[in-house]
Amino acid sequence: MSSIRSIFFILLILLGMQVVSQTEIAYYPFDNSVADFSGNHNDGQMRGGVKATADRFGNPCAAVQFNGKDAFIEVPNSTSLASPLTSFSVTCWFKMDSNYFTKNYRWLTIICKGNTFEEYYNNPQYRVQMFQSPIQSTISINTDFTEYDTNFVAHKFTFGQWYFYALTYDGSYVRAYVDNIKIWEFKYSKTLNVNVDPLNIGKDVPGDLEFFYGALDELHIFNGAITETEITDLYKRTPAVASSETIDMKCPEDMEVSNDPGQCYARVNFNKASIDAHCGSGRLRQVSGLRTGDKFPIGASTITYELTTSTGTVRTCQSTITVVDKEAPQFICPRDTVIIISDINAAGMIYQYTMPKATDNCSHASVKLAAGLPSGAMFPKGKTVLHFQATDDANNISDCSYSVYLTSDSNTVVVDAAQCIGDITMECDRGLCGATVRYSFPDGMDIRKYRQVEGLSSGRLFPCGTTINRFQRERSNKIIEECAFKVTVLEHEAPVIQCPNDTIIYSSANATSMIYNYEVPIATDNCAIDSLVLIQGPASGMPFMIGNNSITFKATDASGNTTQCTFQVMVLDTHVNKKDSREKTVTKTYLPDKVSYTPDLKFNKCQLTLVLYDDGQEDNDTVSVYFNGVEIVQHEMIKLKQHHIIVRTVMLEPGQKNDFIVKAWNNGSISPNTIKIEFYEGVYHENGLNFKKQTPKKVRVLHSKPGVAGAISISCSK
Repeated sequence: MSSIRSIFFILLILLGMQVVSQTEIAYYPFDNSVADFSGNHNDGQMRGGVKATADRFGNPCAAVQFNGKDAFIEVPNSTSLASPLTSFSVTCWFKMDSNYFTKNYRWLTIICKGNTFEEYYNNPQYRVQMFQSPIQSTISINTDFTEYDTNFVAHKFTFGQWYFYALTYDGSYVRAYVDNIKIWEFKYSKTLNVNVDPLNIGKDVPGDLEFFYGALDELHIFNGAITETEITDLYKRTPAVASSETIDMKCPEDMEVSNDPGQCYARVNFNKASIDAHCGSGRLRQVSGLRTGDKFPIGASTITYELTTSTGTVRTCQSTITVVDKEAPQFICPRDTVIIISDINAAGMIYQYTMPKATDNCSHASVKLAAGLPSGAMFPKGKTVLHFQATDDANNISDCSYSVYLTSDSNTVVVDAAQCIGDITMECDRGLCGATVRYSFPDGMDIRKYRQVEGLSSGRLFPCGTTINRFQRERSNKIIEECAFKVTVLEHEAPVIQCPNDTIIYSSANATSMIYNYEVPIATDNCAIDSLVLIQGPASGMPFMIGNNSITFKATDASGNTTQCTFQVMVLDTHVNKKDSREKTVTKTYLPDKVSYTPDLKFNKCQLTLVLYDDGQEDNDTVSVYFNGVEIVQHEMIKLKQHHIIVRTVMLEPGQKNDFIVKAWNNGSISPNTIKIEFYEGVYHENGLNFKKQTPKKVRVLHSKPGVAGAISISCSK
């Protein structure tokens, strides 16, 4: 298959050479691949959140999607990529998406051959980037050339719409085209300066780090200026698509399970059907059968799933869940029976008894005498064992045995009541560690003559587990008649886990991991939690690697029911966000973030105690705090004042501005991070100062976000 695909693209390239000039140095059709089909082997590697997506015609996996956060394609440097010196051209199709960061700004970042943050004469060697804000627009091809597009309102980009973009530089002019119409040109006649950096697609590094958010398709790069005729040909070309929809569908495995105790069904939990979309997408739904967690009856039940792909193809798969009744009938088996014979010389007596009763969770149970004497037979003095068997419709068998004693002795003995209640089995009431059980005695049994000696009365909350109920009454001849039965309450309710929210944190410069503290999930249960264990991912306070870290906890209750919860911690390999022109920021050598200051504070004393806490809603905000370049709070989660405060004592340098800086490691669920600081003059300890009775000298709220730290300059007079 791969060889056929390669031949297809070679033919496609040969056809393309008849349309465009011979100066093409890279061509990326992005048909489920980031390979270069120009023949120059400038193959790319996907980094971060890059994935295949549909192109402008709806063909699945025929374009690439960039997430606007960390997604780009890296192409190693080569002789051909470094060849543009006096001219170059780039064409591609693009669709720009919108999120919180881009809703007012449109960054069309197509390519950038440069990989360090500082801009130099040769960093980048060349780029193609267009920027539109509500008030201005620029087009850039390198550090030296970034010029305004004064007529950009006539061709503003709309989010979610495909456009064809072309940029050419012929050594005299830079020209830009949108949908085959020239929108802009500017005089320029300088030479491009070669570097050995890789080519980034969808990411621009020098100056400020910008990631493209949207989709790209049919990217061509030339080391010369192509003509308007060639631009028109590329715009009108409808490329053949080599990718095809490839979606695997997997139904749950067939299952055979036993019935739930005491029930003619089984509550079955099964994995839902899944799809593995190598290329394309689809909607999966269950169209028939019981759902996971439902009560499945005895016998075979079929569940059916239906997959509808993005191209309209419909496929189904089925699974069979068979519930087998493996529960034997339950006997209401009499206790041993004692018969007092008044005639001490008699060899025995004729004894009539009632056949024991048996109940079943599903069907009728037939009872037969398996061993011993039948009712109405002559029972001899001494012990006679009666053995009975009960069989249900599923051929499950249970046994019952009791003894009949004939004696002239007058000692007190306990015998079973002729009538009693059968054992009771039921499930816990929802949310309770027990069930309210109501029972009644058979007709003909005068319960007023009995007293309860063990168990709980009808209508009470019976705890999960087994409770024995026992009722007794005294009969003549020192015989105690007893009615006893079991109440079993089953507990199938799984624990509940409150998982932390997904979060994003930003790494320090050149770091491969970050220490991160998160709140351990809280598990609750209607009865009791037996254990809560981390089964996947790093523990709180441990290093988190660059990329996505999945953390899973498992809670098990006292009955063995389990629940899992998973949350994600994304560590991004960048510490600089897009530049916000509204912020006045500076840089610090000890901090990778840019620092934004609020108005200065002045104090009479130089020794201060600081109380820090969250000024809004607890949402996993994690910060570090620096005082004069020293980290006095390290990667700590801030909380509301009533839950937890951070207390630090600092000594100011008299007559100087002392830096107090808060760095945000994540945005939490509500951006930006907000931390309130109360400033007290003097030295206090958290356990020795009731802050509610003190009045701070100053109070300040600092806002920060990953990449831009909040700061205050503090000074003192003595």
